[in-house]
Amino acid sequence: MREQSMTGAVAAYALALDVEDIPEEVRAHARILAADHLACAFGGSATPLAASVAAYARFMGTEGDIPVPGMKEKLSPAMAAFVQAGFANALDYDDTGSRGHPGASIFPAVLSLASRLGASGREVLAALVAGYEVNDRVARATLPSPACYARVHANGSIQAIGVAVACGRLMKLGMDEMLNCMGIAGATAPVPHAGKFGWEDKSITSVKDNVALPSENGVRAAVLAANGYEGSESVLDGEVGFAAMIGSDRCDAGVLCDFSSFSLPRVCLKPYPCCRWIHPALDALSLLMAEEPFRPEDVESLRVDTTPPVAARFGRVRARTFLDMEFSTPLTLALALHGVPRQSWFERRFWDAPSVRACAAKITLSPDEGLWKRFLELGRNSSCVPARLTLRLKNGRCRQALCDTASGSPEKPLSPDARREKWAGLLAPMGQERAARLVETALRFDELEDIRELTALFGA
Repeated sequence: MREQSMTGAVAAYALALDVEDIPEEVRAHARILAADHLACAFGGSATPLAASVAAYARFMGTEGDIPVPGMKEKLSPAMAAFVQAGFANALDYDDTGSRGHPGASIFPAVLSLASRLGASGREVLAALVAGYEVNDRVARATLPSPACYARVHANGSIQAIGVAVACGRLMKLGMDEMLNCMGIAGATAPVPHAGKFGWEDKSITSVKDNVALPSENGVRAAVLAANGYEGSESVLDGEVGFAAMIGSDRCDAGVLCDFSSFSLPRVCLKPYPCCRWIHPALDALSLLMAEEPFRPEDVESLRVDTTPPVAARFGRVRARTFLDMEFSTPLTLALALHGVPRQSWFERRFWDAPSVRACAAKITLSPDEGLWKRFLELGRNSSCVPARLTLRLKNGRCRQALCDTASGSPEKPLSPDARREKWAGLLAPMGQERAARLVETALRFDELEDIRELTALFGA
């Protein structure tokens, strides 16, 4: 019966996925995601948030053998997964799926465990694809109703199962062990934020997208299951399964168990280091700046019409930390207007500069019910949060731009040049030659006989 259950169907898919059946389109996008993840991890390793994560790892012990982007020390697989995930998500520049940041959890766990096992690139590819595909099904199948989402929603929690099946693939688990692995991961997934994200109390919390715990727990769950540790065999099943555990009022079995096509090519790259919900506004600003150049000091006012939730929570003008900036429409638009290199937006000398603050003070957010309706029509997708900008210049001119689909999405993919420019900026501190070697190796990771050819390029 379990093999016909929702949990059993997901486990069976993850175990049966044959690398030969992965289309080239999926392989190609997986390679791009690998390079993007590593660039974000290296770039994020320079942030104050990363310093806290690294200090924690050093306190816990650095006698491991797994390299981490941006650290001199080597760690255990589970700790390496935790740290690398924290680094990768720090800038909020990492990939986005139908919900959340799947790559920030899946890649660190897979690369850390694969490095310990000496797995081949083909094995890593199969694990990654299984992880992304399962993650997407769990995310879409458990998307709560708008009313429930307003009360409680999960960031990171939804990624627990995808990471677990990816690690289970690498550990070559059987059906019984994979079911246990998924059960362990579900039981140890972080609780939903329940809105305790930092909107009202002080500032955006460092845990924000909560990607590090699912990454660490996925490694732990797979190793425990391989050694006889047991978990629930029905963790995904029905209304009292994982959906209820993460505070959702919805569990769509048809979505969860439908693996008739691949969703990985729809994972988005981010062109801006900030919350994806702000990206359409930044794209609309780019349209205005391309039409007729103007300077920040030329701006009289800039109104952003957007969905009511964004208008209510993304309008802060002052930031206490760089994480506040990542969720501030006025500050990110002001940084873009000032031409600050995107990989440097996190630096206080930029987001807290008097000229940037003054510019941000001219930017206001306004809720628009028509744009909310459009957001719902587009499937409540984080890449499709409509924004209409109305720019008034001091010379009296007024211009408008509308964007409802962010660049980096499947409908508006980043060009190869745009991707390379992003990666070069994030990897600049490591030197051009070493950065080029890292990107080149990441873009052929599935051809490597031993994934340690790639992970050996990590480190400070």
